Amino acid sequence: MKLPPLLAICLGATACIPANCQLATPSVGYVRYPSGDVRSIYGLQGNYIVGDSVLSSGEAASFSEAGGLILRSGTLVLVDSKFATVATAEVHESAALLRIDGSPETAVAWLPGSRALVHWNGKSLATASLSSIGEGATVTSVRKLDANTASLLVSKPDGTLTRNRISLRTGELKSSQPVAATCNSSWEDGSRILCFSDRKFSILSPVGDILQALPLPVDGNVAMEQASARCLHVSGKPPGEDWLLHLDDKDLQLYQLPSPKNNPAPEPGAKSESAQ
Repeated sequence: MKLPPLLAICLGATACIPANCQLATPSVGYVRYPSGDVRSIYGLQGNYIVGDSVLSSGEAASFSEAGGLILRSGTLVLVDSKFATVATAEVHESAALLRIDGSPETAVAWLPGSRALVHWNGKSLATASLSSIGEGATVTSVRKLDANTASLLVSKPDGTLTRNRISLRTGELKSSQPVAATCNSSWEDGSRILCFSDRKFSILSPVGDILQALPLPVDGNVAMEQASARCLHVSGKPPGEDWLLHLDDKDLQLYQLPSPKNNPAPEPGAKSESAQ
């Protein structure tokens, strides 16, 4: 499966001689808008430029500086930093939780329909099926810990969370730890849990202690996908508003993203212009 090439990423210098080079806007990452359109994002906290579309019809996506994991038309696609395809897998699902924290070896996907984990093992996208996650439970976050283990945040019917460690070889449960929190949506990076509930976005410790709370005026639910290893894209459900969370900031803030302009994705094989 061939994907359109990425727009060139150019990191700007603080000073530059105009005759020799141009200042460039820093790249933030890539955001999949609710329409499925994937856009490049440039700028600084709270001051963003939405670039041209680099991919259309994405059903889920996660990006790091080293690559991306994308669900498109029932196919899971692992790409490198230039959007060159590393591997594909037919999964026949229209919904999935995807994660890539760095190199392709960190890529992992949770497929709710088949209750399976798919991850890159260095040679192929391998699958581990789970027997059960608990009756009525929902996986809200997935993360690859190492070559053999994945971490799942699992929301029970009452909204309480557990952190389950799963073997990527057998799909068996290695351990389960309760988290003292009730979340409609959640995401974790190992040192903290991001939890949305009751129009509030909370940053929690691994055991559920509240470290910070941010108001988020969304009456429904939110989806969380990585724009890069440093930024998390938060979008409202039903769609309409989008925010970025810069994960490296000491005090986290939600910065609203502008709506994308109607710049269609390039056709496969088309030449893309560099972002200025």
